[in-house]
Amino acid sequence: MDTVTQTVRALGINATYLGYRYLIEAVYLASENEDILLSVCTKLYPIIAEKFHTTPDNVERNLRTVINACWERGNRALLETIFPYPLVSRPSASELIDALVGYCRTLDT
Repeated sequence: MDTVTQTVRALGINATYLGYRYLIEAVYLASENEDILLSVCTKLYPIIAEKFHTTPDNVERNLRTVINACWERGNRALLETIFPYPLVSRPSASELIDALVGYCRTLDT
């Protein structure tokens, strides 16, 4: 199991969520091209939707679901470790993806 998958699972997000696969794919895509995080709704979600044969709206909704699950019932200590700044509210999808990219890069070096 690779670093991204291990980290996502450690956050309390498991494979029973559709958003689990979407989040992992988003982290991989963003690690290859961080500029994609500037256009999450218009570039990132459609790419993921095409790969998984769904719609960008479905990708967005399922990512929100896993982020909410992580925020409400997940590993809050790890979530706060991943972010380079204090979290006062639930992170957006682009914030979580960006933080996971940075965190996983530090673990891989």
